[in-house]
Amino acid sequence: MDTELRMKDKIVPMFEHELAKRFADPPQVARLQRELFHVRDRVFIINAKENLVQNIEEAMRRYFQKTNLPWD
Repeated sequence: MDTELRMKDKIVPMFEHELAKRFADPPQVARLQRELFHVRDRVFIINAKENLVQNIEEAMRRYFQKTNLPWD
């Protein structure tokens, strides 16, 4: 989590580089909205710009909508 850094220019390339080192076919870092990004709806890259609480809520909403979790 970063406070105001432009994610696309700074943080996202670092994630893409690390994913490329770890996987033969690396997962894509995709924009969720504005400065919120995700990797397969499991790893979220967010910052505090605009509203930290709203950004966390959006990441959590996306995670629970897209992830099939066993509730039993």
